Amino acid sequence: MIGEPLLDGIMIGEASLLALAVLLFLTHGIWLHGRTQRRRAMRTEGRACLARLLAPHGTATLDDVNELRTLPPRVLIPLFTELGKNLAGEQKVALRELARTLGLVDLSRQRTQRRRWRERLRGARFLAQIGEPDPQVLSLLRDPHPAVRAQAAEWAGCDPTPAVVERMLELLADPATLSRFAVQDALLRMGEAVVVPLAEYLVLHEGPAALAGLRVAAATGDRRFLQIALHYSYDTSPDGETAATSADLLSAIGGAEVSRRLLEMLEHPAERAQLAAIRGLGRMRHWPATSRLASMLDHPRWKVRHAAALALRTIGAPGVLHLRRARSTGSTERSEIASLVLDLPEAVR
Repeated sequence: MIGEPLLDGIMIGEASLLALAVLLFLTHGIWLHGRTQRRRAMRTEGRACLARLLAPHGTATLDDVNELRTLPPRVLIPLFTELGKNLAGEQKVALRELARTLGLVDLSRQRTQRRRWRERLRGARFLAQIGEPDPQVLSLLRDPHPAVRAQAAEWAGCDPTPAVVERMLELLADPATLSRFAVQDALLRMGEAVVVPLAEYLVLHEGPAALAGLRVAAATGDRRFLQIALHYSYDTSPDGETAATSADLLSAIGGAEVSRRLLEMLEHPAERAQLAAIRGLGRMRHWPATSRLASMLDHPRWKVRHAAALALRTIGAPGVLHLRRARSTGSTERSEIASLVLDLPEAVR
């Protein structure tokens, strides 16, 4: 049997360990609280210094820059990133110069070359937010991790050189959805620099890669995409997504040739393409199409009836006249959809 002295010793030992654990937890909690308070104070101080330095007619002094030098990168980088999202023009240029002065740009460039993908991501995110161009973005656009490629795509928008645009177009068919959408957004922000390379890309590609390119082209509405859009409008894929995107592009371009093709697409076998053609005619306010659109108010599918009615309302007076006639003399389906659209508030229309 175990003697009482031994049991007392064990209990005392366990109680001591428990007390030590409680003490450690309390000490750690106090340390965390203190660290949080110190960081909060440093962030407040850093934010105030940045506000003075970036103010158009502020009262900044050299002491503000020296004050920022005393703050660690873990405090400065979130502050600069936060401001970079909301600044533009001269203020963003000033923020970028200040980041260079404080060594944050060099630190982030070093991070983009580290082995851990999270470090590369942090480095690219900071450089993207302050708008710092760098050839290093080309290597990150080939990074094995999709999150890093997506962030690099956002960063690439800061410097749309031919090499960057070419690489971005290669990524349009990236199987990682996050990266593909980021690439499309960055290409749109590049503006004029991407039109000619994108047109050449669309001539050479098809399938998902071409569809991604068409989405970018549709957002630009540049007339140089006209023949490409006409070509893809004849796509007969069952889902109709490519034809629908080409219809969006056509309506953004406009013109007599476009309106004729959109009228033909009203007979497209894919509902998605048909709906896009209806929306396109409404967007163009092509009033000669009102009779054809009015005939679709009897369509067996509610989505088609609804899209046709909205297009008629968008076209204006000729379309409204057809809707009023449908509401008063048409069949139940025609009158219901016409009444629904005519009674919509202006903001909803």
